[in-house]
Amino acid sequence: AVLKVVRRALEVCGYRVLSAGSANEALALLRDPASAIDLLVTDMMMPGMTGRELVAAATAQRPGLRVLLLSGHAVDVVSGVELAEEGHEFLQKPFPPSELALRVRGLLDR
Repeated sequence: AVLKVVRRALEVCGYRVLSAGSANEALALLRDPASAIDLLVTDMMMPGMTGRELVAAATAQRPGLRVLLLSGHAVDVVSGVELAEEGHEFLQKPFPPSELALRVRGLLDR
């Protein structure tokens, strides 16, 4: 459900969104050199791999990849702060689509 909401919110803002139902699907998209990917938006909690693990694998494949992590779990705030220190962004759920759009724009403008 989160994937659909985030995708729709970004598409309404005019962004082209490639979506993946799992971390492995996301990594497959990132491995494709033809995929122009400027930003990874991921949840901290997902089946098979944490958001932190996905970020580590994704940035190993694409150094400099901008990242926005989402979570509704208070415990993830600590990891989010650590990731922010690494240059990534963290957004606590729930959030309005306008906040998502602002964060994405800010990351893309960096």
